[in-house]
Amino acid sequence: MTLRVKLILALASIATVATVLVGATSYITTRSQLNDAVDDSLRQAAVIVVPLRAGGDRPIRADRLLDGIVVQRLDTAGEIVSSPESGPLPVSDVDVALAVGPARPGVGVFRTVEVDGRPYRMLTVATADGAVQVARSTAETAEALQRIRTRTMVLVVLVVLAASLAGWLIGTQLTRRLRALSVAAGEVAETGRLDVAMPTDGNDEAAQVGRSMRAMLDALAHSRAQQQQLIQDTGHELRTPLTSLRTNLQVLARFEQLDAPTRSAIVADLDSEARELSSLVEEVLVLAADRKVDEPVALVALAPMAERVAERARRRSGREIVVRATDAHVAVRAAMIERALSNLVDNALKFAPQGSIEVTVAASAGGQIDISVRDHGPGIDPAEAEQLFDRFHRSVSARSTPGSGLGLAIVAAAAEQHGGTVHAANAVGGGAVFGFTVSAGLDTESARA
Repeated sequence: MTLRVKLILALASIATVATVLVGATSYITTRSQLNDAVDDSLRQAAVIVVPLRAGGDRPIRADRLLDGIVVQRLDTAGEIVSSPESGPLPVSDVDVALAVGPARPGVGVFRTVEVDGRPYRMLTVATADGAVQVARSTAETAEALQRIRTRTMVLVVLVVLAASLAGWLIGTQLTRRLRALSVAAGEVAETGRLDVAMPTDGNDEAAQVGRSMRAMLDALAHSRAQQQQLIQDTGHELRTPLTSLRTNLQVLARFEQLDAPTRSAIVADLDSEARELSSLVEEVLVLAADRKVDEPVALVALAPMAERVAERARRRSGREIVVRATDAHVAVRAAMIERALSNLVDNALKFAPQGSIEVTVAASAGGQIDISVRDHGPGIDPAEAEQLFDRFHRSVSARSTPGSGLGLAIVAAAAEQHGGTVHAANAVGGGAVFGFTVSAGLDTESARA
């Protein structure tokens, strides 16, 4: 059952119950008032026609009609003394008992009777010399009540129809956006397109759902575009080492014709290309991994982390690496931050073959911690500073050196996930400074988001 049908049924049911209750209450109240009015008229008639004592000065005109009221007299034996011209009224045992019993002037009994198939309301009143019966036809009352019942039923039908129409109109308006959302979602599922139009106008819940779905599809489209770009860039970057490997393997096919130095150079080249491919694949996997990685967020001291990274680099390169770190503790994904810092140090060692490397961890503006690495190399071109952290970007001066062009992109991804930014600039006195920031106030919950 659709939401629109449910709404129509709900409104129709509420309207039906409300109308029936109002109609029934009105009918019962009106019936009671009409019956009370008939009974009052009979009491008034009884006061006029009933003598209070035998032989009183109010003679009974048994055949007289008083405003539609007929009168019948019973003697002390319960026999009819006089009756209306329209015919005698029925006499019951109760009526006879009132007539023959001890004199109880003013005592009366109401009941409903039929005379010639017509309903009457009758009052029997005891008198000093028997009893008097006064009756009035209730046909008009029955007809009035029947008209009320008919009008009530017609009103119920009209109200139900009006409520159903209102429910249909309201349901159509309320479900219009929901149906549009359903159609759009079905189109996305069927075609895979993420640029499907979503109804986002208005401030109701349907519009909010539409805006949320639009934002979700935009995020999916952005993610898909990034994945496609990563695949294209990776394919482009893989061609060079694979071509070199294929060429060297073709040369090695003539192994017996090569002299020892050439063979050694080819093997060394193959080893270098294999290492570059391994590094490229590893870094691509890091970037292609889902942003919400499984690594838990933990409170980490950055100074010992910086010292570990520096010590590994010293052993590999034999270079001087100086660490200046404050005693800062932040909630981060430790392996991700350590890899980003390691990439910065490796970048400095690669492009600054001489001089020391300086690793600095210090507080920065805005309540963040800045992690930076300075080298004493040739520096960077200021025009390329904003592109250095893009995937696979290689500066003109770096294109002759080995590398995937993904190291700094991994640094940018780590900074973004921890609420920070990246920066690169030439240092005062020569060399370059690369770094990133993380939020010093980042708690474990926000870092998981």
